Amino acid sequence: MPSTKETTVLSERGQTQVPAWVRERLGLVAGQKLVWEVVGDQDIRVHVVPATSEGRRARWRGIAKSRLGSNTDKVMNTLRQADRKSRKAIGL
Repeated sequence: MPSTKETTVLSERGQTQVPAWVRERLGLVAGQKLVWEVVGDQDIRVHVVPATSEGRRARWRGIAKSRLGSNTDKVMNTLRQADRKSRKAIGL
């Protein structure tokens, strides 16, 4: 496991990068909301905002794209087909 500390740089636009290992460990995806909290004079805490149902969908889209090497439409069609087969098999 990587170190629990890593240095990033603040850009001129006030942006910084969340290290890849942090994103992976916390399951963060593009669009994920974070809450920033100033603690004392020099420290910051960052909290992950729990995903809403739309956020969960976005997260799964990101996982599908990055890990399955497929676009969302293909993955969703595959899941829908499997769902239809399952429903048919149990008589729904």
